[in-house]
Amino acid sequence: MALWSVVGDLLDGSGWTTALTEADVASSGVADSFLKASHLTRTRHAHQVTSLALHMLKKEAFSTCADDTTMATWEDQRKTRSPTFLFWDLILKYETLVLLFVRAHRQRNFTLYVETLEELIPLFFALDHMNYAR
Repeated sequence: MALWSVVGDLLDGSGWTTALTEADVASSGVADSFLKASHLTRTRHAHQVTSLALHMLKKEAFSTCADDTTMATWEDQRKTRSPTFLFWDLILKYETLVLLFVRAHRQRNFTLYVETLEELIPLFFALDHMNYAR
């Protein structure tokens, strides 16, 4: 729950809850509760939907690109040109990491568990969640 709460802090004020409400994924009150991870299963589902939607949008945008560049090169170019793309790419990265953490926990994969935690720990410090960073 702490991981979803940290991702919720990143998403706070981004318009994510409004997008979920307009897409009829959740009501406005329930969408706001996703930021605090009040209900774990619903929160995880909302983040899974978000990750999937962001990945599909990124893939679709890359497919409309006329250049013969690789996906990584295209992403780097977009990140330097668009702060919005950089933000949502960061959200996709952290949501994917949290979902990988859940997978590692369920499958009892200690190596994956440690790798995901190593990448997520700086986020706890950056968003002032010191109690969970220990």
